[in-house]
Parts: sequence; structure tokens; C-alpha cells
Amino acid sequence: MMDVEQERALVPIQFDQDARKVLRALYPKMTDTDESLFVMTCNRTLLDPFAKQIYAVWRYDTARRAEAMAIQVGIDGFRIQAERSHQYDSQIGPFWCGKDGVWVEAWSETHSPAACRVGVWRKGAREPIWGVATYQEYVQTTREGEPNAMWRRMPATMLAKCAESLALRRALPVELAGLYSEDEM
Repeated sequence: MMDVEQERALVPIQFDQDARKVLRALYPKMTDTDESLFVMTCNRTLLDPFAKQIYAVWRYDTARRAEAMAIQVGIDGFRIQAERSHQYDSQIGPFWCGKDGVWVEAWSETHSPAACRVGVWRKGAREPIWGVATYQEYVQTTREGEPNAMWRRMPATMLAKCAESLALRRALPVELAGLYSEDEM
């Protein structure tokens, strides 16, 4: 039997006129088409943009030669989807390694880790399903090619979120297909 919080989590957000005004204030670049797509995605995934579970972001699209909206899911949104699947059991990790390839439970070095891995246990699985993210592939950079502010301040945390997102998507492909975290983009 579901508790009140679980039942509330399965109800689509009511995007009434006030909620849509707030969306437009949060995302001034949002067009009517962007808004429709974003609201449909929120309703399909049952994720709440006001709780920072799902986001609209604009990136330059080389094919269009203009900025285009992309929809990203926060790590909490991934975790919520995993819990709702009823197939998610637990996780192991994160673990980090340097260039030496030795995995550790805590990253205490002053330089960025080379990689991070997280294992997700799916109900009935004999072993965890691993997601491995390398710093080189996922670090987000500025136009000058330097790590952006978050990756400069918290590289181990950012890499762990990428590895967790990868592991969750591999373990729960039906529930998480097409959803990517802001850290992976």
C-alpha cells in the first residue's frame, strides 16, 4: 500500500495558468512549442520542474544554427524514476580511481579523478549493473576549454552523478530511456 507521499508523487503536476507563468519566468527563452514539449515531458515522466527534478536548458544546435531547448533530468529525478520502477533494489558506490586504475571509496586527492563507477542492483539480479564515467568524457568545459565552475569545485561529485545516471539508465532502460542528467550533457 502506498503512503500519501508516494501517491502524491504519481500525480501529474497541474500546469495551470499560474504554473505556466512561473515556467516562462524561469525560462524566458521558452517558446510556446518548447513549453508544450516540456509540459508533456513533465506529465509523461511525472517529474516536477518546481522541485528541480527536471529542467529546460538551451544549447547551441549546429544543425539549426541557433539555440534549442533540451530537457534534462536532475539526479533526484533519476532516483525518483528508479524508485517508481519497483525494479530498483539498491546501489553500491560510488568508487573513484586515478590514472593508476585503483578504485577507492572516497576521493581525497586534490586533482580530479580519472573515473567513477556506481553499481545498481536491480531486483532479482545476481550482480550489480555498473555505470562507469571517465572525467575526460564527461567534464563540462567553458569556451576556453577549462572545467566549468561546478566541475572545478566538485569534480568527484559531478563524475559520481554521471556514473550513477549511467548505471540507473542501464539497469532500468524502460523507465529512463531518453532521459539524461545535466551533468551528462
